Amino acid sequence: MLENAGYDQNEDEYTEKNASFVLGVPSTYQMTSPQQEPEHLTCKPVTELTNTEVVMRQPQPGPVMNIIQKPLPNHIVPALFVCCMFWPTGLVAVYFAFKTRNLKLSGDYGNAKKMSDCARKWIIATICIGLILGFFSVIVYYAGMMILYSKNK
Repeated sequence: MLENAGYDQNEDEYTEKNASFVLGVPSTYQMTSPQQEPEHLTCKPVTELTNTEVVMRQPQPGPVMNIIQKPLPNHIVPALFVCCMFWPTGLVAVYFAFKTRNLKLSGDYGNAKKMSDCARKWIIATICIGLILGFFSVIVYYAGMMILYSKNK
């Protein structure tokens, strides 16, 4: 009597058509008698288990991406230095260098990177212009000295 406690139906009323709905397992795995049950579905005592250990744990978060950002150069010192070489473009380089610093301090790293690249380009342009003008000044100076030296002879 205790075996059937809580169940209203007899074993005779349990038919094959109801077998596919028990515990949501497909009917191919549900058998009407325990003798026909496949080996992989039977409960084995602990002594019959193999050495395979099953470890259950909660899912862990996925890989964490640590973004290591290189420090963003603001180019203030080189921009101030190139102002001595050619001041018109040097001042533009100084403007972009200070703009980079202000954007970096406000947390806008995308625009700060753009301004830093722009300041770097203006510094390079100023250096090139300064070297070209310096080269021509030396040539004009020596050409003038040669003309003066030739007139004095």
